[in-house]
Amino acid sequence: MLFVHQSNQLELLAEQFSEHYRNPVVDPLASELVVVPNYAIERWLSLTLADHLGISANLSFSFPAEFSWAMLRTVIGTLPETAPFAPGNLRWRILSLLEAEAAEFPELDAYLHQADQKRVYELACQIETIFDRYLFYRPGWILDWENGQDADHWQARLWGKLVAETQGMHWVNLRHKFTQCLASPKRKLPLRVSFFGVTELSPGYLELLGSLSLEMDIHIFAVNPCEVFWSDITDEKSILKAADAVSEYLEVGNPLLASMGRQGRDFFDLLLSLNCVEEKLRFVPLQADTLLSHIQQDVLALHQREANSTGDISATPDFLASISIHSCHSWMREAEVIHDQILAALARDASLTPADVVIMTPDIEIAAPYLDAVFSTATQKLPYTISDIGLNSTNEMAETLLALLEIPGSRFEVNRIL
Repeated sequence: MLFVHQSNQLELLAEQFSEHYRNPVVDPLASELVVVPNYAIERWLSLTLADHLGISANLSFSFPAEFSWAMLRTVIGTLPETAPFAPGNLRWRILSLLEAEAAEFPELDAYLHQADQKRVYELACQIETIFDRYLFYRPGWILDWENGQDADHWQARLWGKLVAETQGMHWVNLRHKFTQCLASPKRKLPLRVSFFGVTELSPGYLELLGSLSLEMDIHIFAVNPCEVFWSDITDEKSILKAADAVSEYLEVGNPLLASMGRQGRDFFDLLLSLNCVEEKLRFVPLQADTLLSHIQQDVLALHQREANSTGDISATPDFLASISIHSCHSWMREAEVIHDQILAALARDASLTPADVVIMTPDIEIAAPYLDAVFSTATQKLPYTISDIGLNSTNEMAETLLALLEIPGSRFEVNRIL
């Protein structure tokens, strides 16, 4: 069966999961299989379970791509341990083809001739990301390429060479075989698996989960910002573009949710179309005492405020402090402002601790040195860790090795050599 647990707060979902985790299916010593979107959610959930239950142990975490390949291997039985088209593996195969058969891709000729090995590797990473999205969100394109359509496009030619190396061993081609094998004498599947904090899954992936749910229990713990049915809301731009005969039947609901929540809307639409069982819908209204909580409560209730309407809003400094926008002239200044804002928030709210704070940035590799410089040298120290950065930023030996490898291509500056 497929069970969906929803709440507007991640903390409440963690409470639901802790109750679920305390009740093993059969064997109390069997690992609890949990699929998470990233390492941050994995760590947060482990610590939260320890807070609720006093211990967090025997959890087996994996990511969606790893889980799907593990299920394909379990059911089909003849697949390699490592997926040839998995992120992290595919980039090296692409890099090898770009270096060995560059002449096959004249569209990339100008770039490849000017690029050093690092830039070619970065190109391979970008192509890997695009191909991975095609596999999950545009499987029809993949099948068309493999059937000879758009054969003149360089992406189709590159994909054809990648497929030829592995006999098309990717999940789009394996779906039919997976369904056939699943209907045959049962393989040893896990009794249950939980998806926690996952905010998006492709239609093909959900189709795979739908098939698996006939043989095992799948629990999805998903954050839903709105307790009202919101699958039919449309953003204002789409309503303006729609024909007059259609636009009168369309509604915005909440403009913020309608314009920025399309991905979540489509995810829940697909999820609820799988004949799932909705369990323990725990939506908690927010105490509207800050600007942020007002916005969250409007989204929760699918409420649309009139333009320039203040209503019950009292624009005091404390009320407005929940959302602030700062224009900074450099990365260093951004880090300094963030540090000051965290100190101010801790001073305002005695219940708030540094463990409740997360700093998010579009490129942690760039921001990390500035954050480290500010937080490590500040007069008022704040405990912090920086995650999701590359090995060369966290391992001094790796950083030294990379620096040595860069010397032959440098100008041999005295200070750098020393």
